[in-house]
Amino acid sequence: MKKINLYIILFFVSLILLVSLVYAQDLEPLREQRLKYGPSLYIENIHTHPEEINPGSDAIISFTMENVAPHQLRDIIMQLELPSQFAPGEISKEKIRTLEGLATIEKNFSIVVLPNSKEGIYKIPFVINYIDEIGNSYTENNTMSIKISAQPKIFTELTSSDIYEGNLMGKVNIKIANKGVGDLKFLVIEMLPSSDYEIIGSSKEYVGALNSDEDETADFKLKVNEARKEINLKIRVDYTDANNKEYAENIDIPLKVISAKEAGIKQNNNNIVILIILGVLIVYLVYRKIRKRTKK
Repeated sequence: MKKINLYIILFFVSLILLVSLVYAQDLEPLREQRLKYGPSLYIENIHTHPEEINPGSDAIISFTMENVAPHQLRDIIMQLELPSQFAPGEISKEKIRTLEGLATIEKNFSIVVLPNSKEGIYKIPFVINYIDEIGNSYTENNTMSIKISAQPKIFTELTSSDIYEGNLMGKVNIKIANKGVGDLKFLVIEMLPSSDYEIIGSSKEYVGALNSDEDETADFKLKVNEARKEINLKIRVDYTDANNKEYAENIDIPLKVISAKEAGIKQNNNNIVILIILGVLIVYLVYRKIRKRTKK
């Protein structure tokens, strides 16, 4: 009886050893693959459409991923960690059940840029988790960049002028406003030469930074060459946006040469009165002189 029990125990031990050996042989190729490839899910390409996104607009981020190993990957979870300037258009997390060996897949995420977002380049972290065929799990932390950019919008106008009929030399005051959503830098206003006027003194004024919804002014002294009802002031504005892209705009601003009365300038009549008095005095003196000669 003892011998039978011993044989039974030896049988089960041999069976367990045999199963373990077979299982180990099955796992060995996978272990070799794991040692050979390691993490096998690679980001082949990241593309945003459009490449530069305006505040308040939608965009698509496309990820192209490749499984470079010959074995299957499963439970692939991809998640975007959007900063405060962005919101998910639909979802910020995607799951892929399986990805065969040496296969490629593309995943798209819809995002929204919030309307109050400033221009600039923003980093967006994203995490990928997946499991290989032998149960090893992987976590990969990555970062991509998105550019927020908006077309600058500037507004210029003539706010005041000392020039009018009878006084063709004076100062003009130009206002420039930033109507765009992005801030502007290194802004310079220049009065360009023209046959209609001469520039007295400096023709450029450096404004520097001009934030969104702000305005600044610049003064220029001019001498109008000929009395005309209206001339065009030729202005050049140079500036750089938040992404260091340079811009230059040439703008014509109309200047009406109005009368002194329209300008609210009161005519000085003192000189006329003095001339009249002098004239009367001269006439009187001449009359007296002639009268004296007549009496003689």
